[in-house]
Amino acid sequence: MDHISKLTRSQQRIAHLAKAALDDLWRKYSTLPPQQFQDLLLELLPALVDDYGKAAGSAAAQWYEETRAAVLNSEFRSRTQTANLDAVRGSVRWAGGDLFGKRRDLNLAHDKMSAIVQRHVRGAGRDTVLDSIKRDPAKPRWARRMQGRETCGWCRMLASRGFIYKTEETAGTAHAWGHDRCDCEAVPDFSFTEEQFTAQNVEVDHLYNQYLDVRSRIDSLAPTDAEIVAEWDRSMVNYREVRKQLSKERNGATLDGTLQQRDWDRRRLEVLTRLEREFPDGYIGTRRLPPRNPAQAPAGWPSDLPMLRAKEWNHALYGENLAGGHLYGYGWINDRPEFDATHTLEWLVAAAAKVTRDGMPVQGSKRLEGVVDGVTVHVSVAVRRGVARVTSIFPKT
Repeated sequence: MDHISKLTRSQQRIAHLAKAALDDLWRKYSTLPPQQFQDLLLELLPALVDDYGKAAGSAAAQWYEETRAAVLNSEFRSRTQTANLDAVRGSVRWAGGDLFGKRRDLNLAHDKMSAIVQRHVRGAGRDTVLDSIKRDPAKPRWARRMQGRETCGWCRMLASRGFIYKTEETAGTAHAWGHDRCDCEAVPDFSFTEEQFTAQNVEVDHLYNQYLDVRSRIDSLAPTDAEIVAEWDRSMVNYREVRKQLSKERNGATLDGTLQQRDWDRRRLEVLTRLEREFPDGYIGTRRLPPRNPAQAPAGWPSDLPMLRAKEWNHALYGENLAGGHLYGYGWINDRPEFDATHTLEWLVAAAAKVTRDGMPVQGSKRLEGVVDGVTVHVSVAVRRGVARVTSIFPKT
């Protein structure tokens, strides 16, 4: 096993043990009155985090010393770091709010407590590595090593900088590791094999290109880190979260009854699977997934025009059955032309209504054509059982 995998596995194992200890406490005491239960958690969880945090710190210190000795052939003594117990108490007090009142939610409280415990336990291990790097006379560089299949925008932004950090301050670690469920590691350059160095450089190049792409979308000459991270998170397809949304079958339909929720979810899963197959390590870019819920039929659609139902409206926007999908970001689904990013849903409704009313018939088809704000818009209309309906809306190819 390579050096980095040893560090990751040891830290994951200790964090999982800490979570198991929390789960055991929860099973034993969660039936207590809310205030009594919170008081107990405020007493027990800091002690639990302290114990497992010391274990994580000790394992990280041993890893640093052994890895450094094996690669650099010299000795160095690491100092085991521990969790900030005041911060743990503050986090537990915050998460304990879900134990009270009308919105009492034991499952949510448990999820938050679990994330808190694991964050602070792993934090002790990371702090030990960072302290060792800072004190090491060899002055190694270090980088943020992403783990798992999905990573937030903040971690991606910092990881895109590669091996440039020499001190804790230059990496902004005061809050860089501060979010729940972060599984990134701080790793010194000497812990990488030659193959890992090559892979790391490829990954950093990829991340930096993503960073430039995200930055270019922000309407500012000097966007802040917070703005970049927010745009990165908005642009990134979260496979795990979407699959979680789709894990339970939902009933219901659009208000006009023309599009069933289960059919929508099935189609959305198909699109997600395609994207995940093509980009298994995560995707960020202009391709978009259909939203969680289908759009309702436009409320402002004129009643004297052929009707525009929810089914056909969603077909035009997001696509179905190998056709449609003309809203910006969705043309990739069926390889169809898209409207521009500046064309909002409101603009599309108004443009489609104008063309439906005033457009010229396209010879040899059931389409109407018109120009709105310099854009050639096509509207397809069909008559079924004596009822005229708009069937699609799309830009000129």
